[in-house]
Amino acid sequence: MSSIEENLASIEERILAHFRERYLRGAGFVEDRATIDELVAELRPVVDTILVALSEGRAPREVGALEHREAWAMMTLFGRRVGGLGVTPSSAFVALEAFLAALASERVQLVSTMDRALSSLFFEGFIAAREERLQQSERKMSAESQPVLTLSKACMALILSGHHESDALATVVDRFARMLLRANASSCLVDITHLANPSSSSAAEVFSADASARMLGAACIFSGVSPAWREAGVKARVPFDLICTTSTFEEGARLALEAAGHSIREDSGVARWLRRRGWRGRR
Repeated sequence: MSSIEENLASIEERILAHFRERYLRGAGFVEDRATIDELVAELRPVVDTILVALSEGRAPREVGALEHREAWAMMTLFGRRVGGLGVTPSSAFVALEAFLAALASERVQLVSTMDRALSSLFFEGFIAAREERLQQSERKMSAESQPVLTLSKACMALILSGHHESDALATVVDRFARMLLRANASSCLVDITHLANPSSSSAAEVFSADASARMLGAACIFSGVSPAWREAGVKARVPFDLICTTSTFEEGARLALEAAGHSIREDSGVARWLRRRGWRGRR
C-alpha cells in the first residue's frame, strides 16, 4: 500500500469515526441508534469514492461532471439503505448532517454545490425506500387479514380478495393449510370472486391449495373462478381436470359442505317452526 493509499485509508477511518460519534449523539431513538454499524458499512464506499476522486485530481469543479456519478450512485444507495432499515426521518436528517460534518472535519473540499447534490440524492433514495417499506407492510397486513371462515366443524373457507403478489398468496395459502390441519378438516372452500389481477404466478399459488388439501385428506373446492382466472391457471399448467371449480360462492359452499358430510335444505325444521309462528320469509 502506497503512502497516498495509507493516508486516504486513515482519513476514511477518521471520517467514519466522526460520523459514528455524531450520529449516535444526535439520533433520538434507540432503534435508530442500533443501526449504526450497518450505516457505517454502507457509508464506507461513499467516502472512499469521494476521497479517491478528489485525491487524484480527476474530479472537475462542475458538480454534474461524469467523474462524480459514482459518488451520486453510492449516495443514493446509502439513502435507500437508511430508509430500508426503518430509520425515522428525523434520524435520517441527523445521518446526513453527520456525514457532511465528518467530511468537513477532515477538510474534504467538496466542489461547488456538491453537498446540496449529495443531500438531494440521499433523500431521494431514503424516500423511495420508505415508500417501498410502507407498501410492503401494507401488502403484508392485507394478506394476513384475508378471512378464514368455519362453515362447519369439518369445513373451512378462505376468502381471497384485493390485490396481492404471488409470494403473499403463497403465504396465505400455506397459513390456510396449517389451519386445516389443526381443525382436522375434511373439506375446504377457496373463494376468489373478488381476487384481482389474475396472472399465471398468482394462479399457481392460489390453486396449490388443492394439493395442500389433498395431502391432508381433504377435498378442496374453488369458487368465483372467472374465465380470466381459468386462463391464468391454464398458463400456470393448473390441472383443472382434477380440480373442482364453480363460478359462484353459493355453489362452492354447498359442494364443500356436502364433501364434509352436510347438506343444505331450504325446508328445514327450523324454517317450519318459524312458519308456524307467522314468519313468511322474504317476499
